[in-house]
Amino acid sequence: MITYPIRNIQSSVLKFRSITLNELLFCISIISIFLPVKIYPALFLLSSLFFIKDNHRFAISNWLIFLSVYISYTLFVFVTRTNINSFITSNIVKLVINFIFLITSINWILKRDNTNLLYWLNRSLQFVIILVFLQLFVYHLFSGFRFIFNVESSAEASLLYKESLFFWGVFDKNMLGGKIALLGYLYIMIDVTTKNKISLLNIIFVFLISYLSLSRTPIGVILIGVSFILFYKSKFYQKGILIAIFIAIIPIILDKLIRINNISELNDGMGIRLVYWGTFFTNFNHISWMGNGFLAGEDFLTRYSSYYNGEPNLHNTFLNTYLDVGYIGVLSYIGFLIFIARKIISISGNYLLCLALFLPLVANMMILYTGYDNDIIVYLIITVLLCVHKKIDVKDVKWSIN
Repeated sequence: MITYPIRNIQSSVLKFRSITLNELLFCISIISIFLPVKIYPALFLLSSLFFIKDNHRFAISNWLIFLSVYISYTLFVFVTRTNINSFITSNIVKLVINFIFLITSINWILKRDNTNLLYWLNRSLQFVIILVFLQLFVYHLFSGFRFIFNVESSAEASLLYKESLFFWGVFDKNMLGGKIALLGYLYIMIDVTTKNKISLLNIIFVFLISYLSLSRTPIGVILIGVSFILFYKSKFYQKGILIAIFIAIIPIILDKLIRINNISELNDGMGIRLVYWGTFFTNFNHISWMGNGFLAGEDFLTRYSSYYNGEPNLHNTFLNTYLDVGYIGVLSYIGFLIFIARKIISISGNYLLCLALFLPLVANMMILYTGYDNDIIVYLIITVLLCVHKKIDVKDVKWSIN
């Protein structure tokens, strides 16, 4: 009767012993972006040094060339066109460190067998997501659960977040929602590439956390990714059923989850975004083709926006990149994304899996983030890891309860 659990314990011990130092550093680095104390840049740098030591030969790829142009030009703009202060300096350092981590991690991943790394990454994401759930549960517990079924706007939803109760993730509804969207979706996708299955339990749990966060971002982003896989792998008649179900529930989604009735109000995060984006296009002539300077959002919005809430960016990666670093910056950044996707497809031979992973990322970038945030960097690295692990056909993926 006790043989089986003993074997499980022995197996877990052996797996723990089998983890390499580099794999351990990689997993700790991923976990560190959720720590309330921002030590992830130091861990990113430390990990990068070990990855270089393990594999110091870098293959020159198109994505790396475009990324190098983006980094170099951004540094040029920082030095020549930016009113530098401590906040801007810390962000340019973050940009450099984050992309060093991306380049060295991908180079390391592409030259090795990542089976063991994926096992521990899965455990790491489980740990992260469970703690996110506990953090959100604490918020709701001390609010008397009054926000669960009755939130009218982003401003009201933000009242859930009490700094005195904060211990995990980030103390910001939008940024926590972004992390849940990207890392939660990757957690769902690990089973797709390692076990050829989609866990319904994992999907339900991630959607529950998304709902508890009171952020629309993770709900929308994860819905895009899961719906894409579900629709693609369904047969013709099943696609018709799915479309009918979606049409039937879309009013509920728009009203209760997306809160469409308040989406254009200035007390709503999406309403503020619409104002910022409108400001960008109506004042496009005030943006230099070379860029207005690194983190120019605050100055630009203060000057030209009819409403400004204090953010240093436009809540859109591509608009913000153009504002900061102009044509050269935004085109090199887009080129980097295109060619890293092509690299993934050429290795994995599966453009649909690549599309299933890039759609949620791009959707998130359209409403949040600058181009160098750690969430985007980690997402791209893990996307490479998942896509190059083995060749799979999304149509062959099976649904599973757990």
